[in-house]
Parts: sequence; structure tokens; C-alpha cells
Amino acid sequence: MGMPSFLLFKRGESTSASNLLSTINNICIKKKLFFDNDEETYDSEGTLKYTRLYISETPFKENYSRNAK
Repeated sequence: MGMPSFLLFKRGESTSASNLLSTINNICIKKKLFFDNDEETYDSEGTLKYTRLYISETPFKENYSRNAK
């Protein structure tokens, strides 16, 4: 079972969503976790505005539900 989370940032006053996504991906690689993201949305300047990401200690199925152990 997953736990939904939302991170909100004030534009221009914190790290960019792209940098945060890259950092999370790198942490998952180091910790041997599975990482994926989808539904990327960009603003008119081409800056990542929104994405949904998935992190798991077990591989994902196509529909992102966990494999049975």
C-alpha cells in the first residue's frame, strides 16, 4: 500500500521540481529502490510544474500495484 504525499513550494524561493525529482531518483538508485514518475506537466516557460512519482522496495507491475510476495 502506498502513502500519497504532496509537496508544495513557493515559486522562485526553493529548489525546482526538476532538481527535486532528480535528487529523489538518485537517492532511490543508491538505496536500491524502484522509482518511476508520470504525468509530467510543464508551464509556458518549459519548467516542470507537476509530476506524480512512485517509490517502492519491490518492482512495480504495469498498473503500479505491488507484486505479491
